[in-house]
Amino acid sequence: MTDEERAEELIALRAKLRSDSFRTSMEERRNILSEIVSLLNYNPVLHSHAVTAADILSQPHFSNNLYERLEGRIDLIVGEAIAELEKGLTQPKSPRQDRFKLTDEHGAWWFVMNCTTKTRAMIISAVLAILTAGYLAGRNHFINQVIELWKQIQSP
Repeated sequence: MTDEERAEELIALRAKLRSDSFRTSMEERRNILSEIVSLLNYNPVLHSHAVTAADILSQPHFSNNLYERLEGRIDLIVGEAIAELEKGLTQPKSPRQDRFKLTDEHGAWWFVMNCTTKTRAMIISAVLAILTAGYLAGRNHFINQVIELWKQIQSP
């Protein structure tokens, strides 16, 4: 979908957003919000704000004040998206899969430096656990040798 097509659909949905049926029919409200949220998936910031507002707007039994504030917020988000699309301010999507494509030139150090923080923490904790186990095993052997030496000293 091109930016122009997306902007045209958002303009049409913005008119529906301001209609009386949006305020009176919960089913109509949910349909309009789902279309708006799906059209905003090109921008993660606008999409996350729209999802948060749409989640509350699609549920009954909240105060009218809350509904009016969130309707205004959705209207602003849609207006911002329309302006962004019409002026061509959208960021092109970067191919993320090329960034993590492994070749023969990449090694273990490259993996450690480019993995997620959670994975890096798991690797560091595993290495520390292995080093600690090796140290404790070696220390135990040393202590056993000291005990043997002590026994030899005690009995001539």
